Amino acid sequence: MHGMTPVLGTAMWGWTVGRDQAFALADTFHAIGGRWFDTASNYPIDGNPDHFGLAEHWLADWFTSRGADGQVIVKVGALLNDGSNACDLSPAGLRARLDAARDRFGTSLGVFSIHWDERDNLAEIEGSVEVLRQAAAAGYGIGLSGIRHPHLYAEALGELGWGCWVQVKHNVLSSHALAHYEALHDRGRFLAYGLNAGGLKLGTVYQENNSAYVRDTAAGSDLSRFEAMLQSWKGIQLLPTTFNELALAYAGLNPRISGVLLGPSRTEQLTESMNFLGRLDRIREDASVRERLERAFAA
Repeated sequence: MHGMTPVLGTAMWGWTVGRDQAFALADTFHAIGGRWFDTASNYPIDGNPDHFGLAEHWLADWFTSRGADGQVIVKVGALLNDGSNACDLSPAGLRARLDAARDRFGTSLGVFSIHWDERDNLAEIEGSVEVLRQAAAAGYGIGLSGIRHPHLYAEALGELGWGCWVQVKHNVLSSHALAHYEALHDRGRFLAYGLNAGGLKLGTVYQENNSAYVRDTAAGSDLSRFEAMLQSWKGIQLLPTTFNELALAYAGLNPRISGVLLGPSRTEQLTESMNFLGRLDRIREDASVRERLERAFAA
């Protein structure tokens, strides 16, 4: 495998991705060599309370039915799957979530993460971090995602912050999240998500299961700059040929990013992503290609 850790995301499982397709994605990912998976206790965030935790259940079912090896990042805290900030990050609540994740994933539980914390109270955050400390003592990785005040977590984590998995939205249209987590730059292990800016494609045709279409995000954004960029690179070895590959290169060439969270709805896109990630080491080693990409991203 390559130096950039690929992680298969499940945010759209149960929303735009049905159970059979979810299992096909997991099968394909595992067959190619992927071993890291990401989920959250409130996925999918589609506003249907009956779907709360559905993605997590499906992923656990996939592991059980396949007898597969792998590691799961479980994000917890949210009480609803409607996009609101209703959370329970109390020590008791987090301990209950940790026990539930252990029961659900067994030896496949790899990272226990706090998800969506808008608090600015250091004492309360220290209480939550104490549960992360317990998880780390039990041999699990720890993580953060959607944190409003990372500097308070950096203070509360102390040395525990070394190697902490920090999920950040990072793509060619929006990359400010990395700076937001500056307090953890010297310690965190950063995992980029939202690579395709919510499912954006070059061109204007969107299928109904496209996440940008469903979420009503900037599906109509002007991507002509990237279209022209890719057209000018046609036929040049190693350089990206699709917007998906361009997004992967943008994350993969950032020295702070050590992994990428993939959220495809089709096995074909997943295969393309995994194949391109396999080329990233060659891109890094080829100074002319790497510098050309870096100049394009800086423009």
